Amino acid sequence: MQCTGFVNVIHARDGIHDALYGEWSQQLKALWCNGKGTDSAAQPDTVEEPLEHYCQAHGVLFKQYSKGDSFLYAHKAGDAWWNELK
Repeated sequence: MQCTGFVNVIHARDGIHDALYGEWSQQLKALWCNGKGTDSAAQPDTVEEPLEHYCQAHGVLFKQYSKGDSFLYAHKAGDAWWNELK
């Protein structure tokens, strides 16, 4: 693990500690958060694929029901049935 810090000569003696601590703590947080030693803010956001046959309104997966050659995806919430829109 490597941490670097730069001291601005304008800082007073007490301020040097604060400046170094601030820089080191940011670097350590980045290392701890993503485990790669790079700043997580510099990495692109990942887009998660939506779950197939998932009801976002209720937070559950639809179940497949079939009869013969026909099928549909649905789930029950309370006393009502909800069908997946295609």
